Amino acid sequence: MGIQEKLRSDGTIEMYKARLIANGYTQKEGEDCFDTYSPVTHLTIIRVLLSLVASHGLHVQQMDVKTTFLNEELEKEIYMDQPDGFVANGQERKVCKSSKSLYGIKQAPKQWYEKFHRALTLANFVVMS
Repeated sequence: MGIQEKLRSDGTIEMYKARLIANGYTQKEGEDCFDTYSPVTHLTIIRVLLSLVASHGLHVQQMDVKTTFLNEELEKEIYMDQPDGFVANGQERKVCKSSKSLYGIKQAPKQWYEKFHRALTLANFVVMS
C-alpha cells in the first residue's frame, strides 16, 4: 500500500492519501499475465501533429486521467496477499481477489488502452495505419 501526504500551501499536512498497489513484479509472463503492453507514439508523430496545429491555428489540450488503471474489469482473476495492517487475526493465510485492475499489475496499461480504444471507436473515430 502506498501512502502519500497531501500538503497545504504552508507545508503542513492536510490529509493522508492511500493507494493499494499490487506487486506486479512478481507476476510471471505466460502464467499470471499474457499480452502486456502500453502503447506509445514516436516523437516524429507528435512533431507532425504539433506542426499541423500551428499551421492551421488550432489549439492543443492535454488530459490526465488520475484513476486510469482503476476503472477496468480484468480478463483474468488476480489474487494478492492482504495489505499490511489489514490482516485479521486467524486469517493470515487468506488472500484478496481483485475484480478490477490495480496499480502495479502488468496488464493494467493494456486493459485501460482497450477501454479507451472502445470509447473512441464508439464515438466514430477511426484507426488509420
